[in-house]
Amino acid sequence: LDVSRLDGTGQLELVASRMDLVPLARRVVAEYRPLATSKHRLRLAAHVRSLIGCWDEQRLERVLANLVSNAVKYSPNGGHLTVQLRRERDAGRGWAVIAVSDSGVGIPSDQIEQVFDRFQRGDNVRHRIAGTGIGLAYVRQIVLLHGGTLAVDSHPGQGSTFTVRLPLQPRSV
Repeated sequence: LDVSRLDGTGQLELVASRMDLVPLARRVVAEYRPLATSKHRLRLAAHVRSLIGCWDEQRLERVLANLVSNAVKYSPNGGHLTVQLRRERDAGRGWAVIAVSDSGVGIPSDQIEQVFDRFQRGDNVRHRIAGTGIGLAYVRQIVLLHGGTLAVDSHPGQGSTFTVRLPLQPRSV
């Protein structure tokens, strides 16, 4: 539905409220743990007790679920999957950081930017692993709407780390 809204109007309205990312991450990891095979080791590494900010909880849950499900899907031989939560300070602002890492197939370096475009996927997975190429486009849009950033560090055959940074305090208008 959100993707359809973006196609139609280019706009999504966030329903932001005060929330904690730590229990949200626990919930998503617990939900995806049974879906991972016995070869996967999915763990949460929360370096903080809480990460409270003003965000759209429902949409951030979908963001995290998409990143975790991709980590499982694009690690067909299993391996370590980690969801890391931490707090950072940069340019006088506090940031909540969510990093989802896998030891999967990775993304070819010349295709990293295109995987954030709708219906685009890496050539190394296009005919091997099912997918639509919508998920990462959605993830980026939601993160940007929150005033955050999305980055990826990936190496073919070694895996990927997707890092979401969300402002702890919204910018003043």
